[in-house]
Formats: sequence, structure tokens, C-alpha cells
Amino acid sequence: IVAYGVDPAAIVANNGYVIDEVGKSPELALEVASSTTGKHDYLGKRAIYAGLGVAEYWRFDHIGGDYHDAPLAGDRLTADGVYRPIELHTEADGVIWGYSEVLKLSLCWVPGIAPSGRLRFWDPAAGSYLLDPAEEHNARIAAEDHAAAERDARIAERNARIAAEERIRRLEAELRRRENP
Repeated sequence: IVAYGVDPAAIVANNGYVIDEVGKSPELALEVASSTTGKHDYLGKRAIYAGLGVAEYWRFDHIGGDYHDAPLAGDRLTADGVYRPIELHTEADGVIWGYSEVLKLSLCWVPGIAPSGRLRFWDPAAGSYLLDPAEEHNARIAAEDHAAAERDARIAERNARIAAEERIRRLEAELRRRENP
């Protein structure tokens, strides 16, 4: 779920999101398909979330729609309290996506090894996917390695400068000694 402007401590204290304790419905709910709850997610929970006032209800099925009604589906709550499907688009490479007004991102079902896919979040403003946890970890490691390499280069440059300055001092002293025997 995504809920803006709530106290995270209220969620932790209840070991979950309890609307009465938090004070409002979440803005977005995302169900990830499983073989045991798939049909309930898109049939029963859809009505429950609409009744609770959840603005967007998304469903993701990594298997490609075997557990849910589709690989990716989303609904937006209308003013009359009814969910209407969010328009989805299918790209030539098989990516299925729809835009979330709540997140200001596109949710994407990205095909992988058939028939499974991954859920990715596309940032239209940046023109790229948000990093997944593994990508973020690798980017952090690369950034740390780059920072360490830059630090080592600065240290080597400083040591070379100190050595050069010391050599210049010795050569200047040698020149003075030769000029004033």
C-alpha cells in the first residue's frame, strides 16, 4: 500500500495498516498474485478496496495472468465510488504499462523468461526505470568503488606533489651549495 501523510509509528504499532488507527485509507493498494489468493485479489478485494476509498487498486501477476485476470491491471476510483480500469498499453517488446496518478509513475509488467515477468516502475520525468533493490545495491557499490578510486587518486597525487616539492627543495639546496662553494 501507499499512504501519504500518515504516521509510520501507527502502522508499526498495529503490525499493519489499520485505517481506524492511521486515520485514512491508503491512496494505492497493489496485490501481488499468488496461486492461493489470485482470484480473491481481483474479485473480492476489488470491492473491499473500493468500499474503503482506496484511490487506485493495482494487480500484478508475474506468471502473466494465470493467478490474476491479467499480468498487470489497475483501477481508479471514480467520484461515485466505482472502480474504472486504468488504460494499459502494450509495447512491441511485450512490456505492459499503465500510469498511476497516485505515484506519478508508470507500473510496468516487464516480460522475463516465459511466462514470468517483473514489476518495474517507470519515471516519465526521468525517462528511466526506478532501480530495483539489486540494481540500487550494485549502483551503491559502484559509487563507493568510484569514490574510493577518486580518493586513492587524490592521495597518490598529493604524495607525488610532496615528493616533487621535496626533490625541488633538495635540488635548490644543491644549486645554492654549488653557487656558493
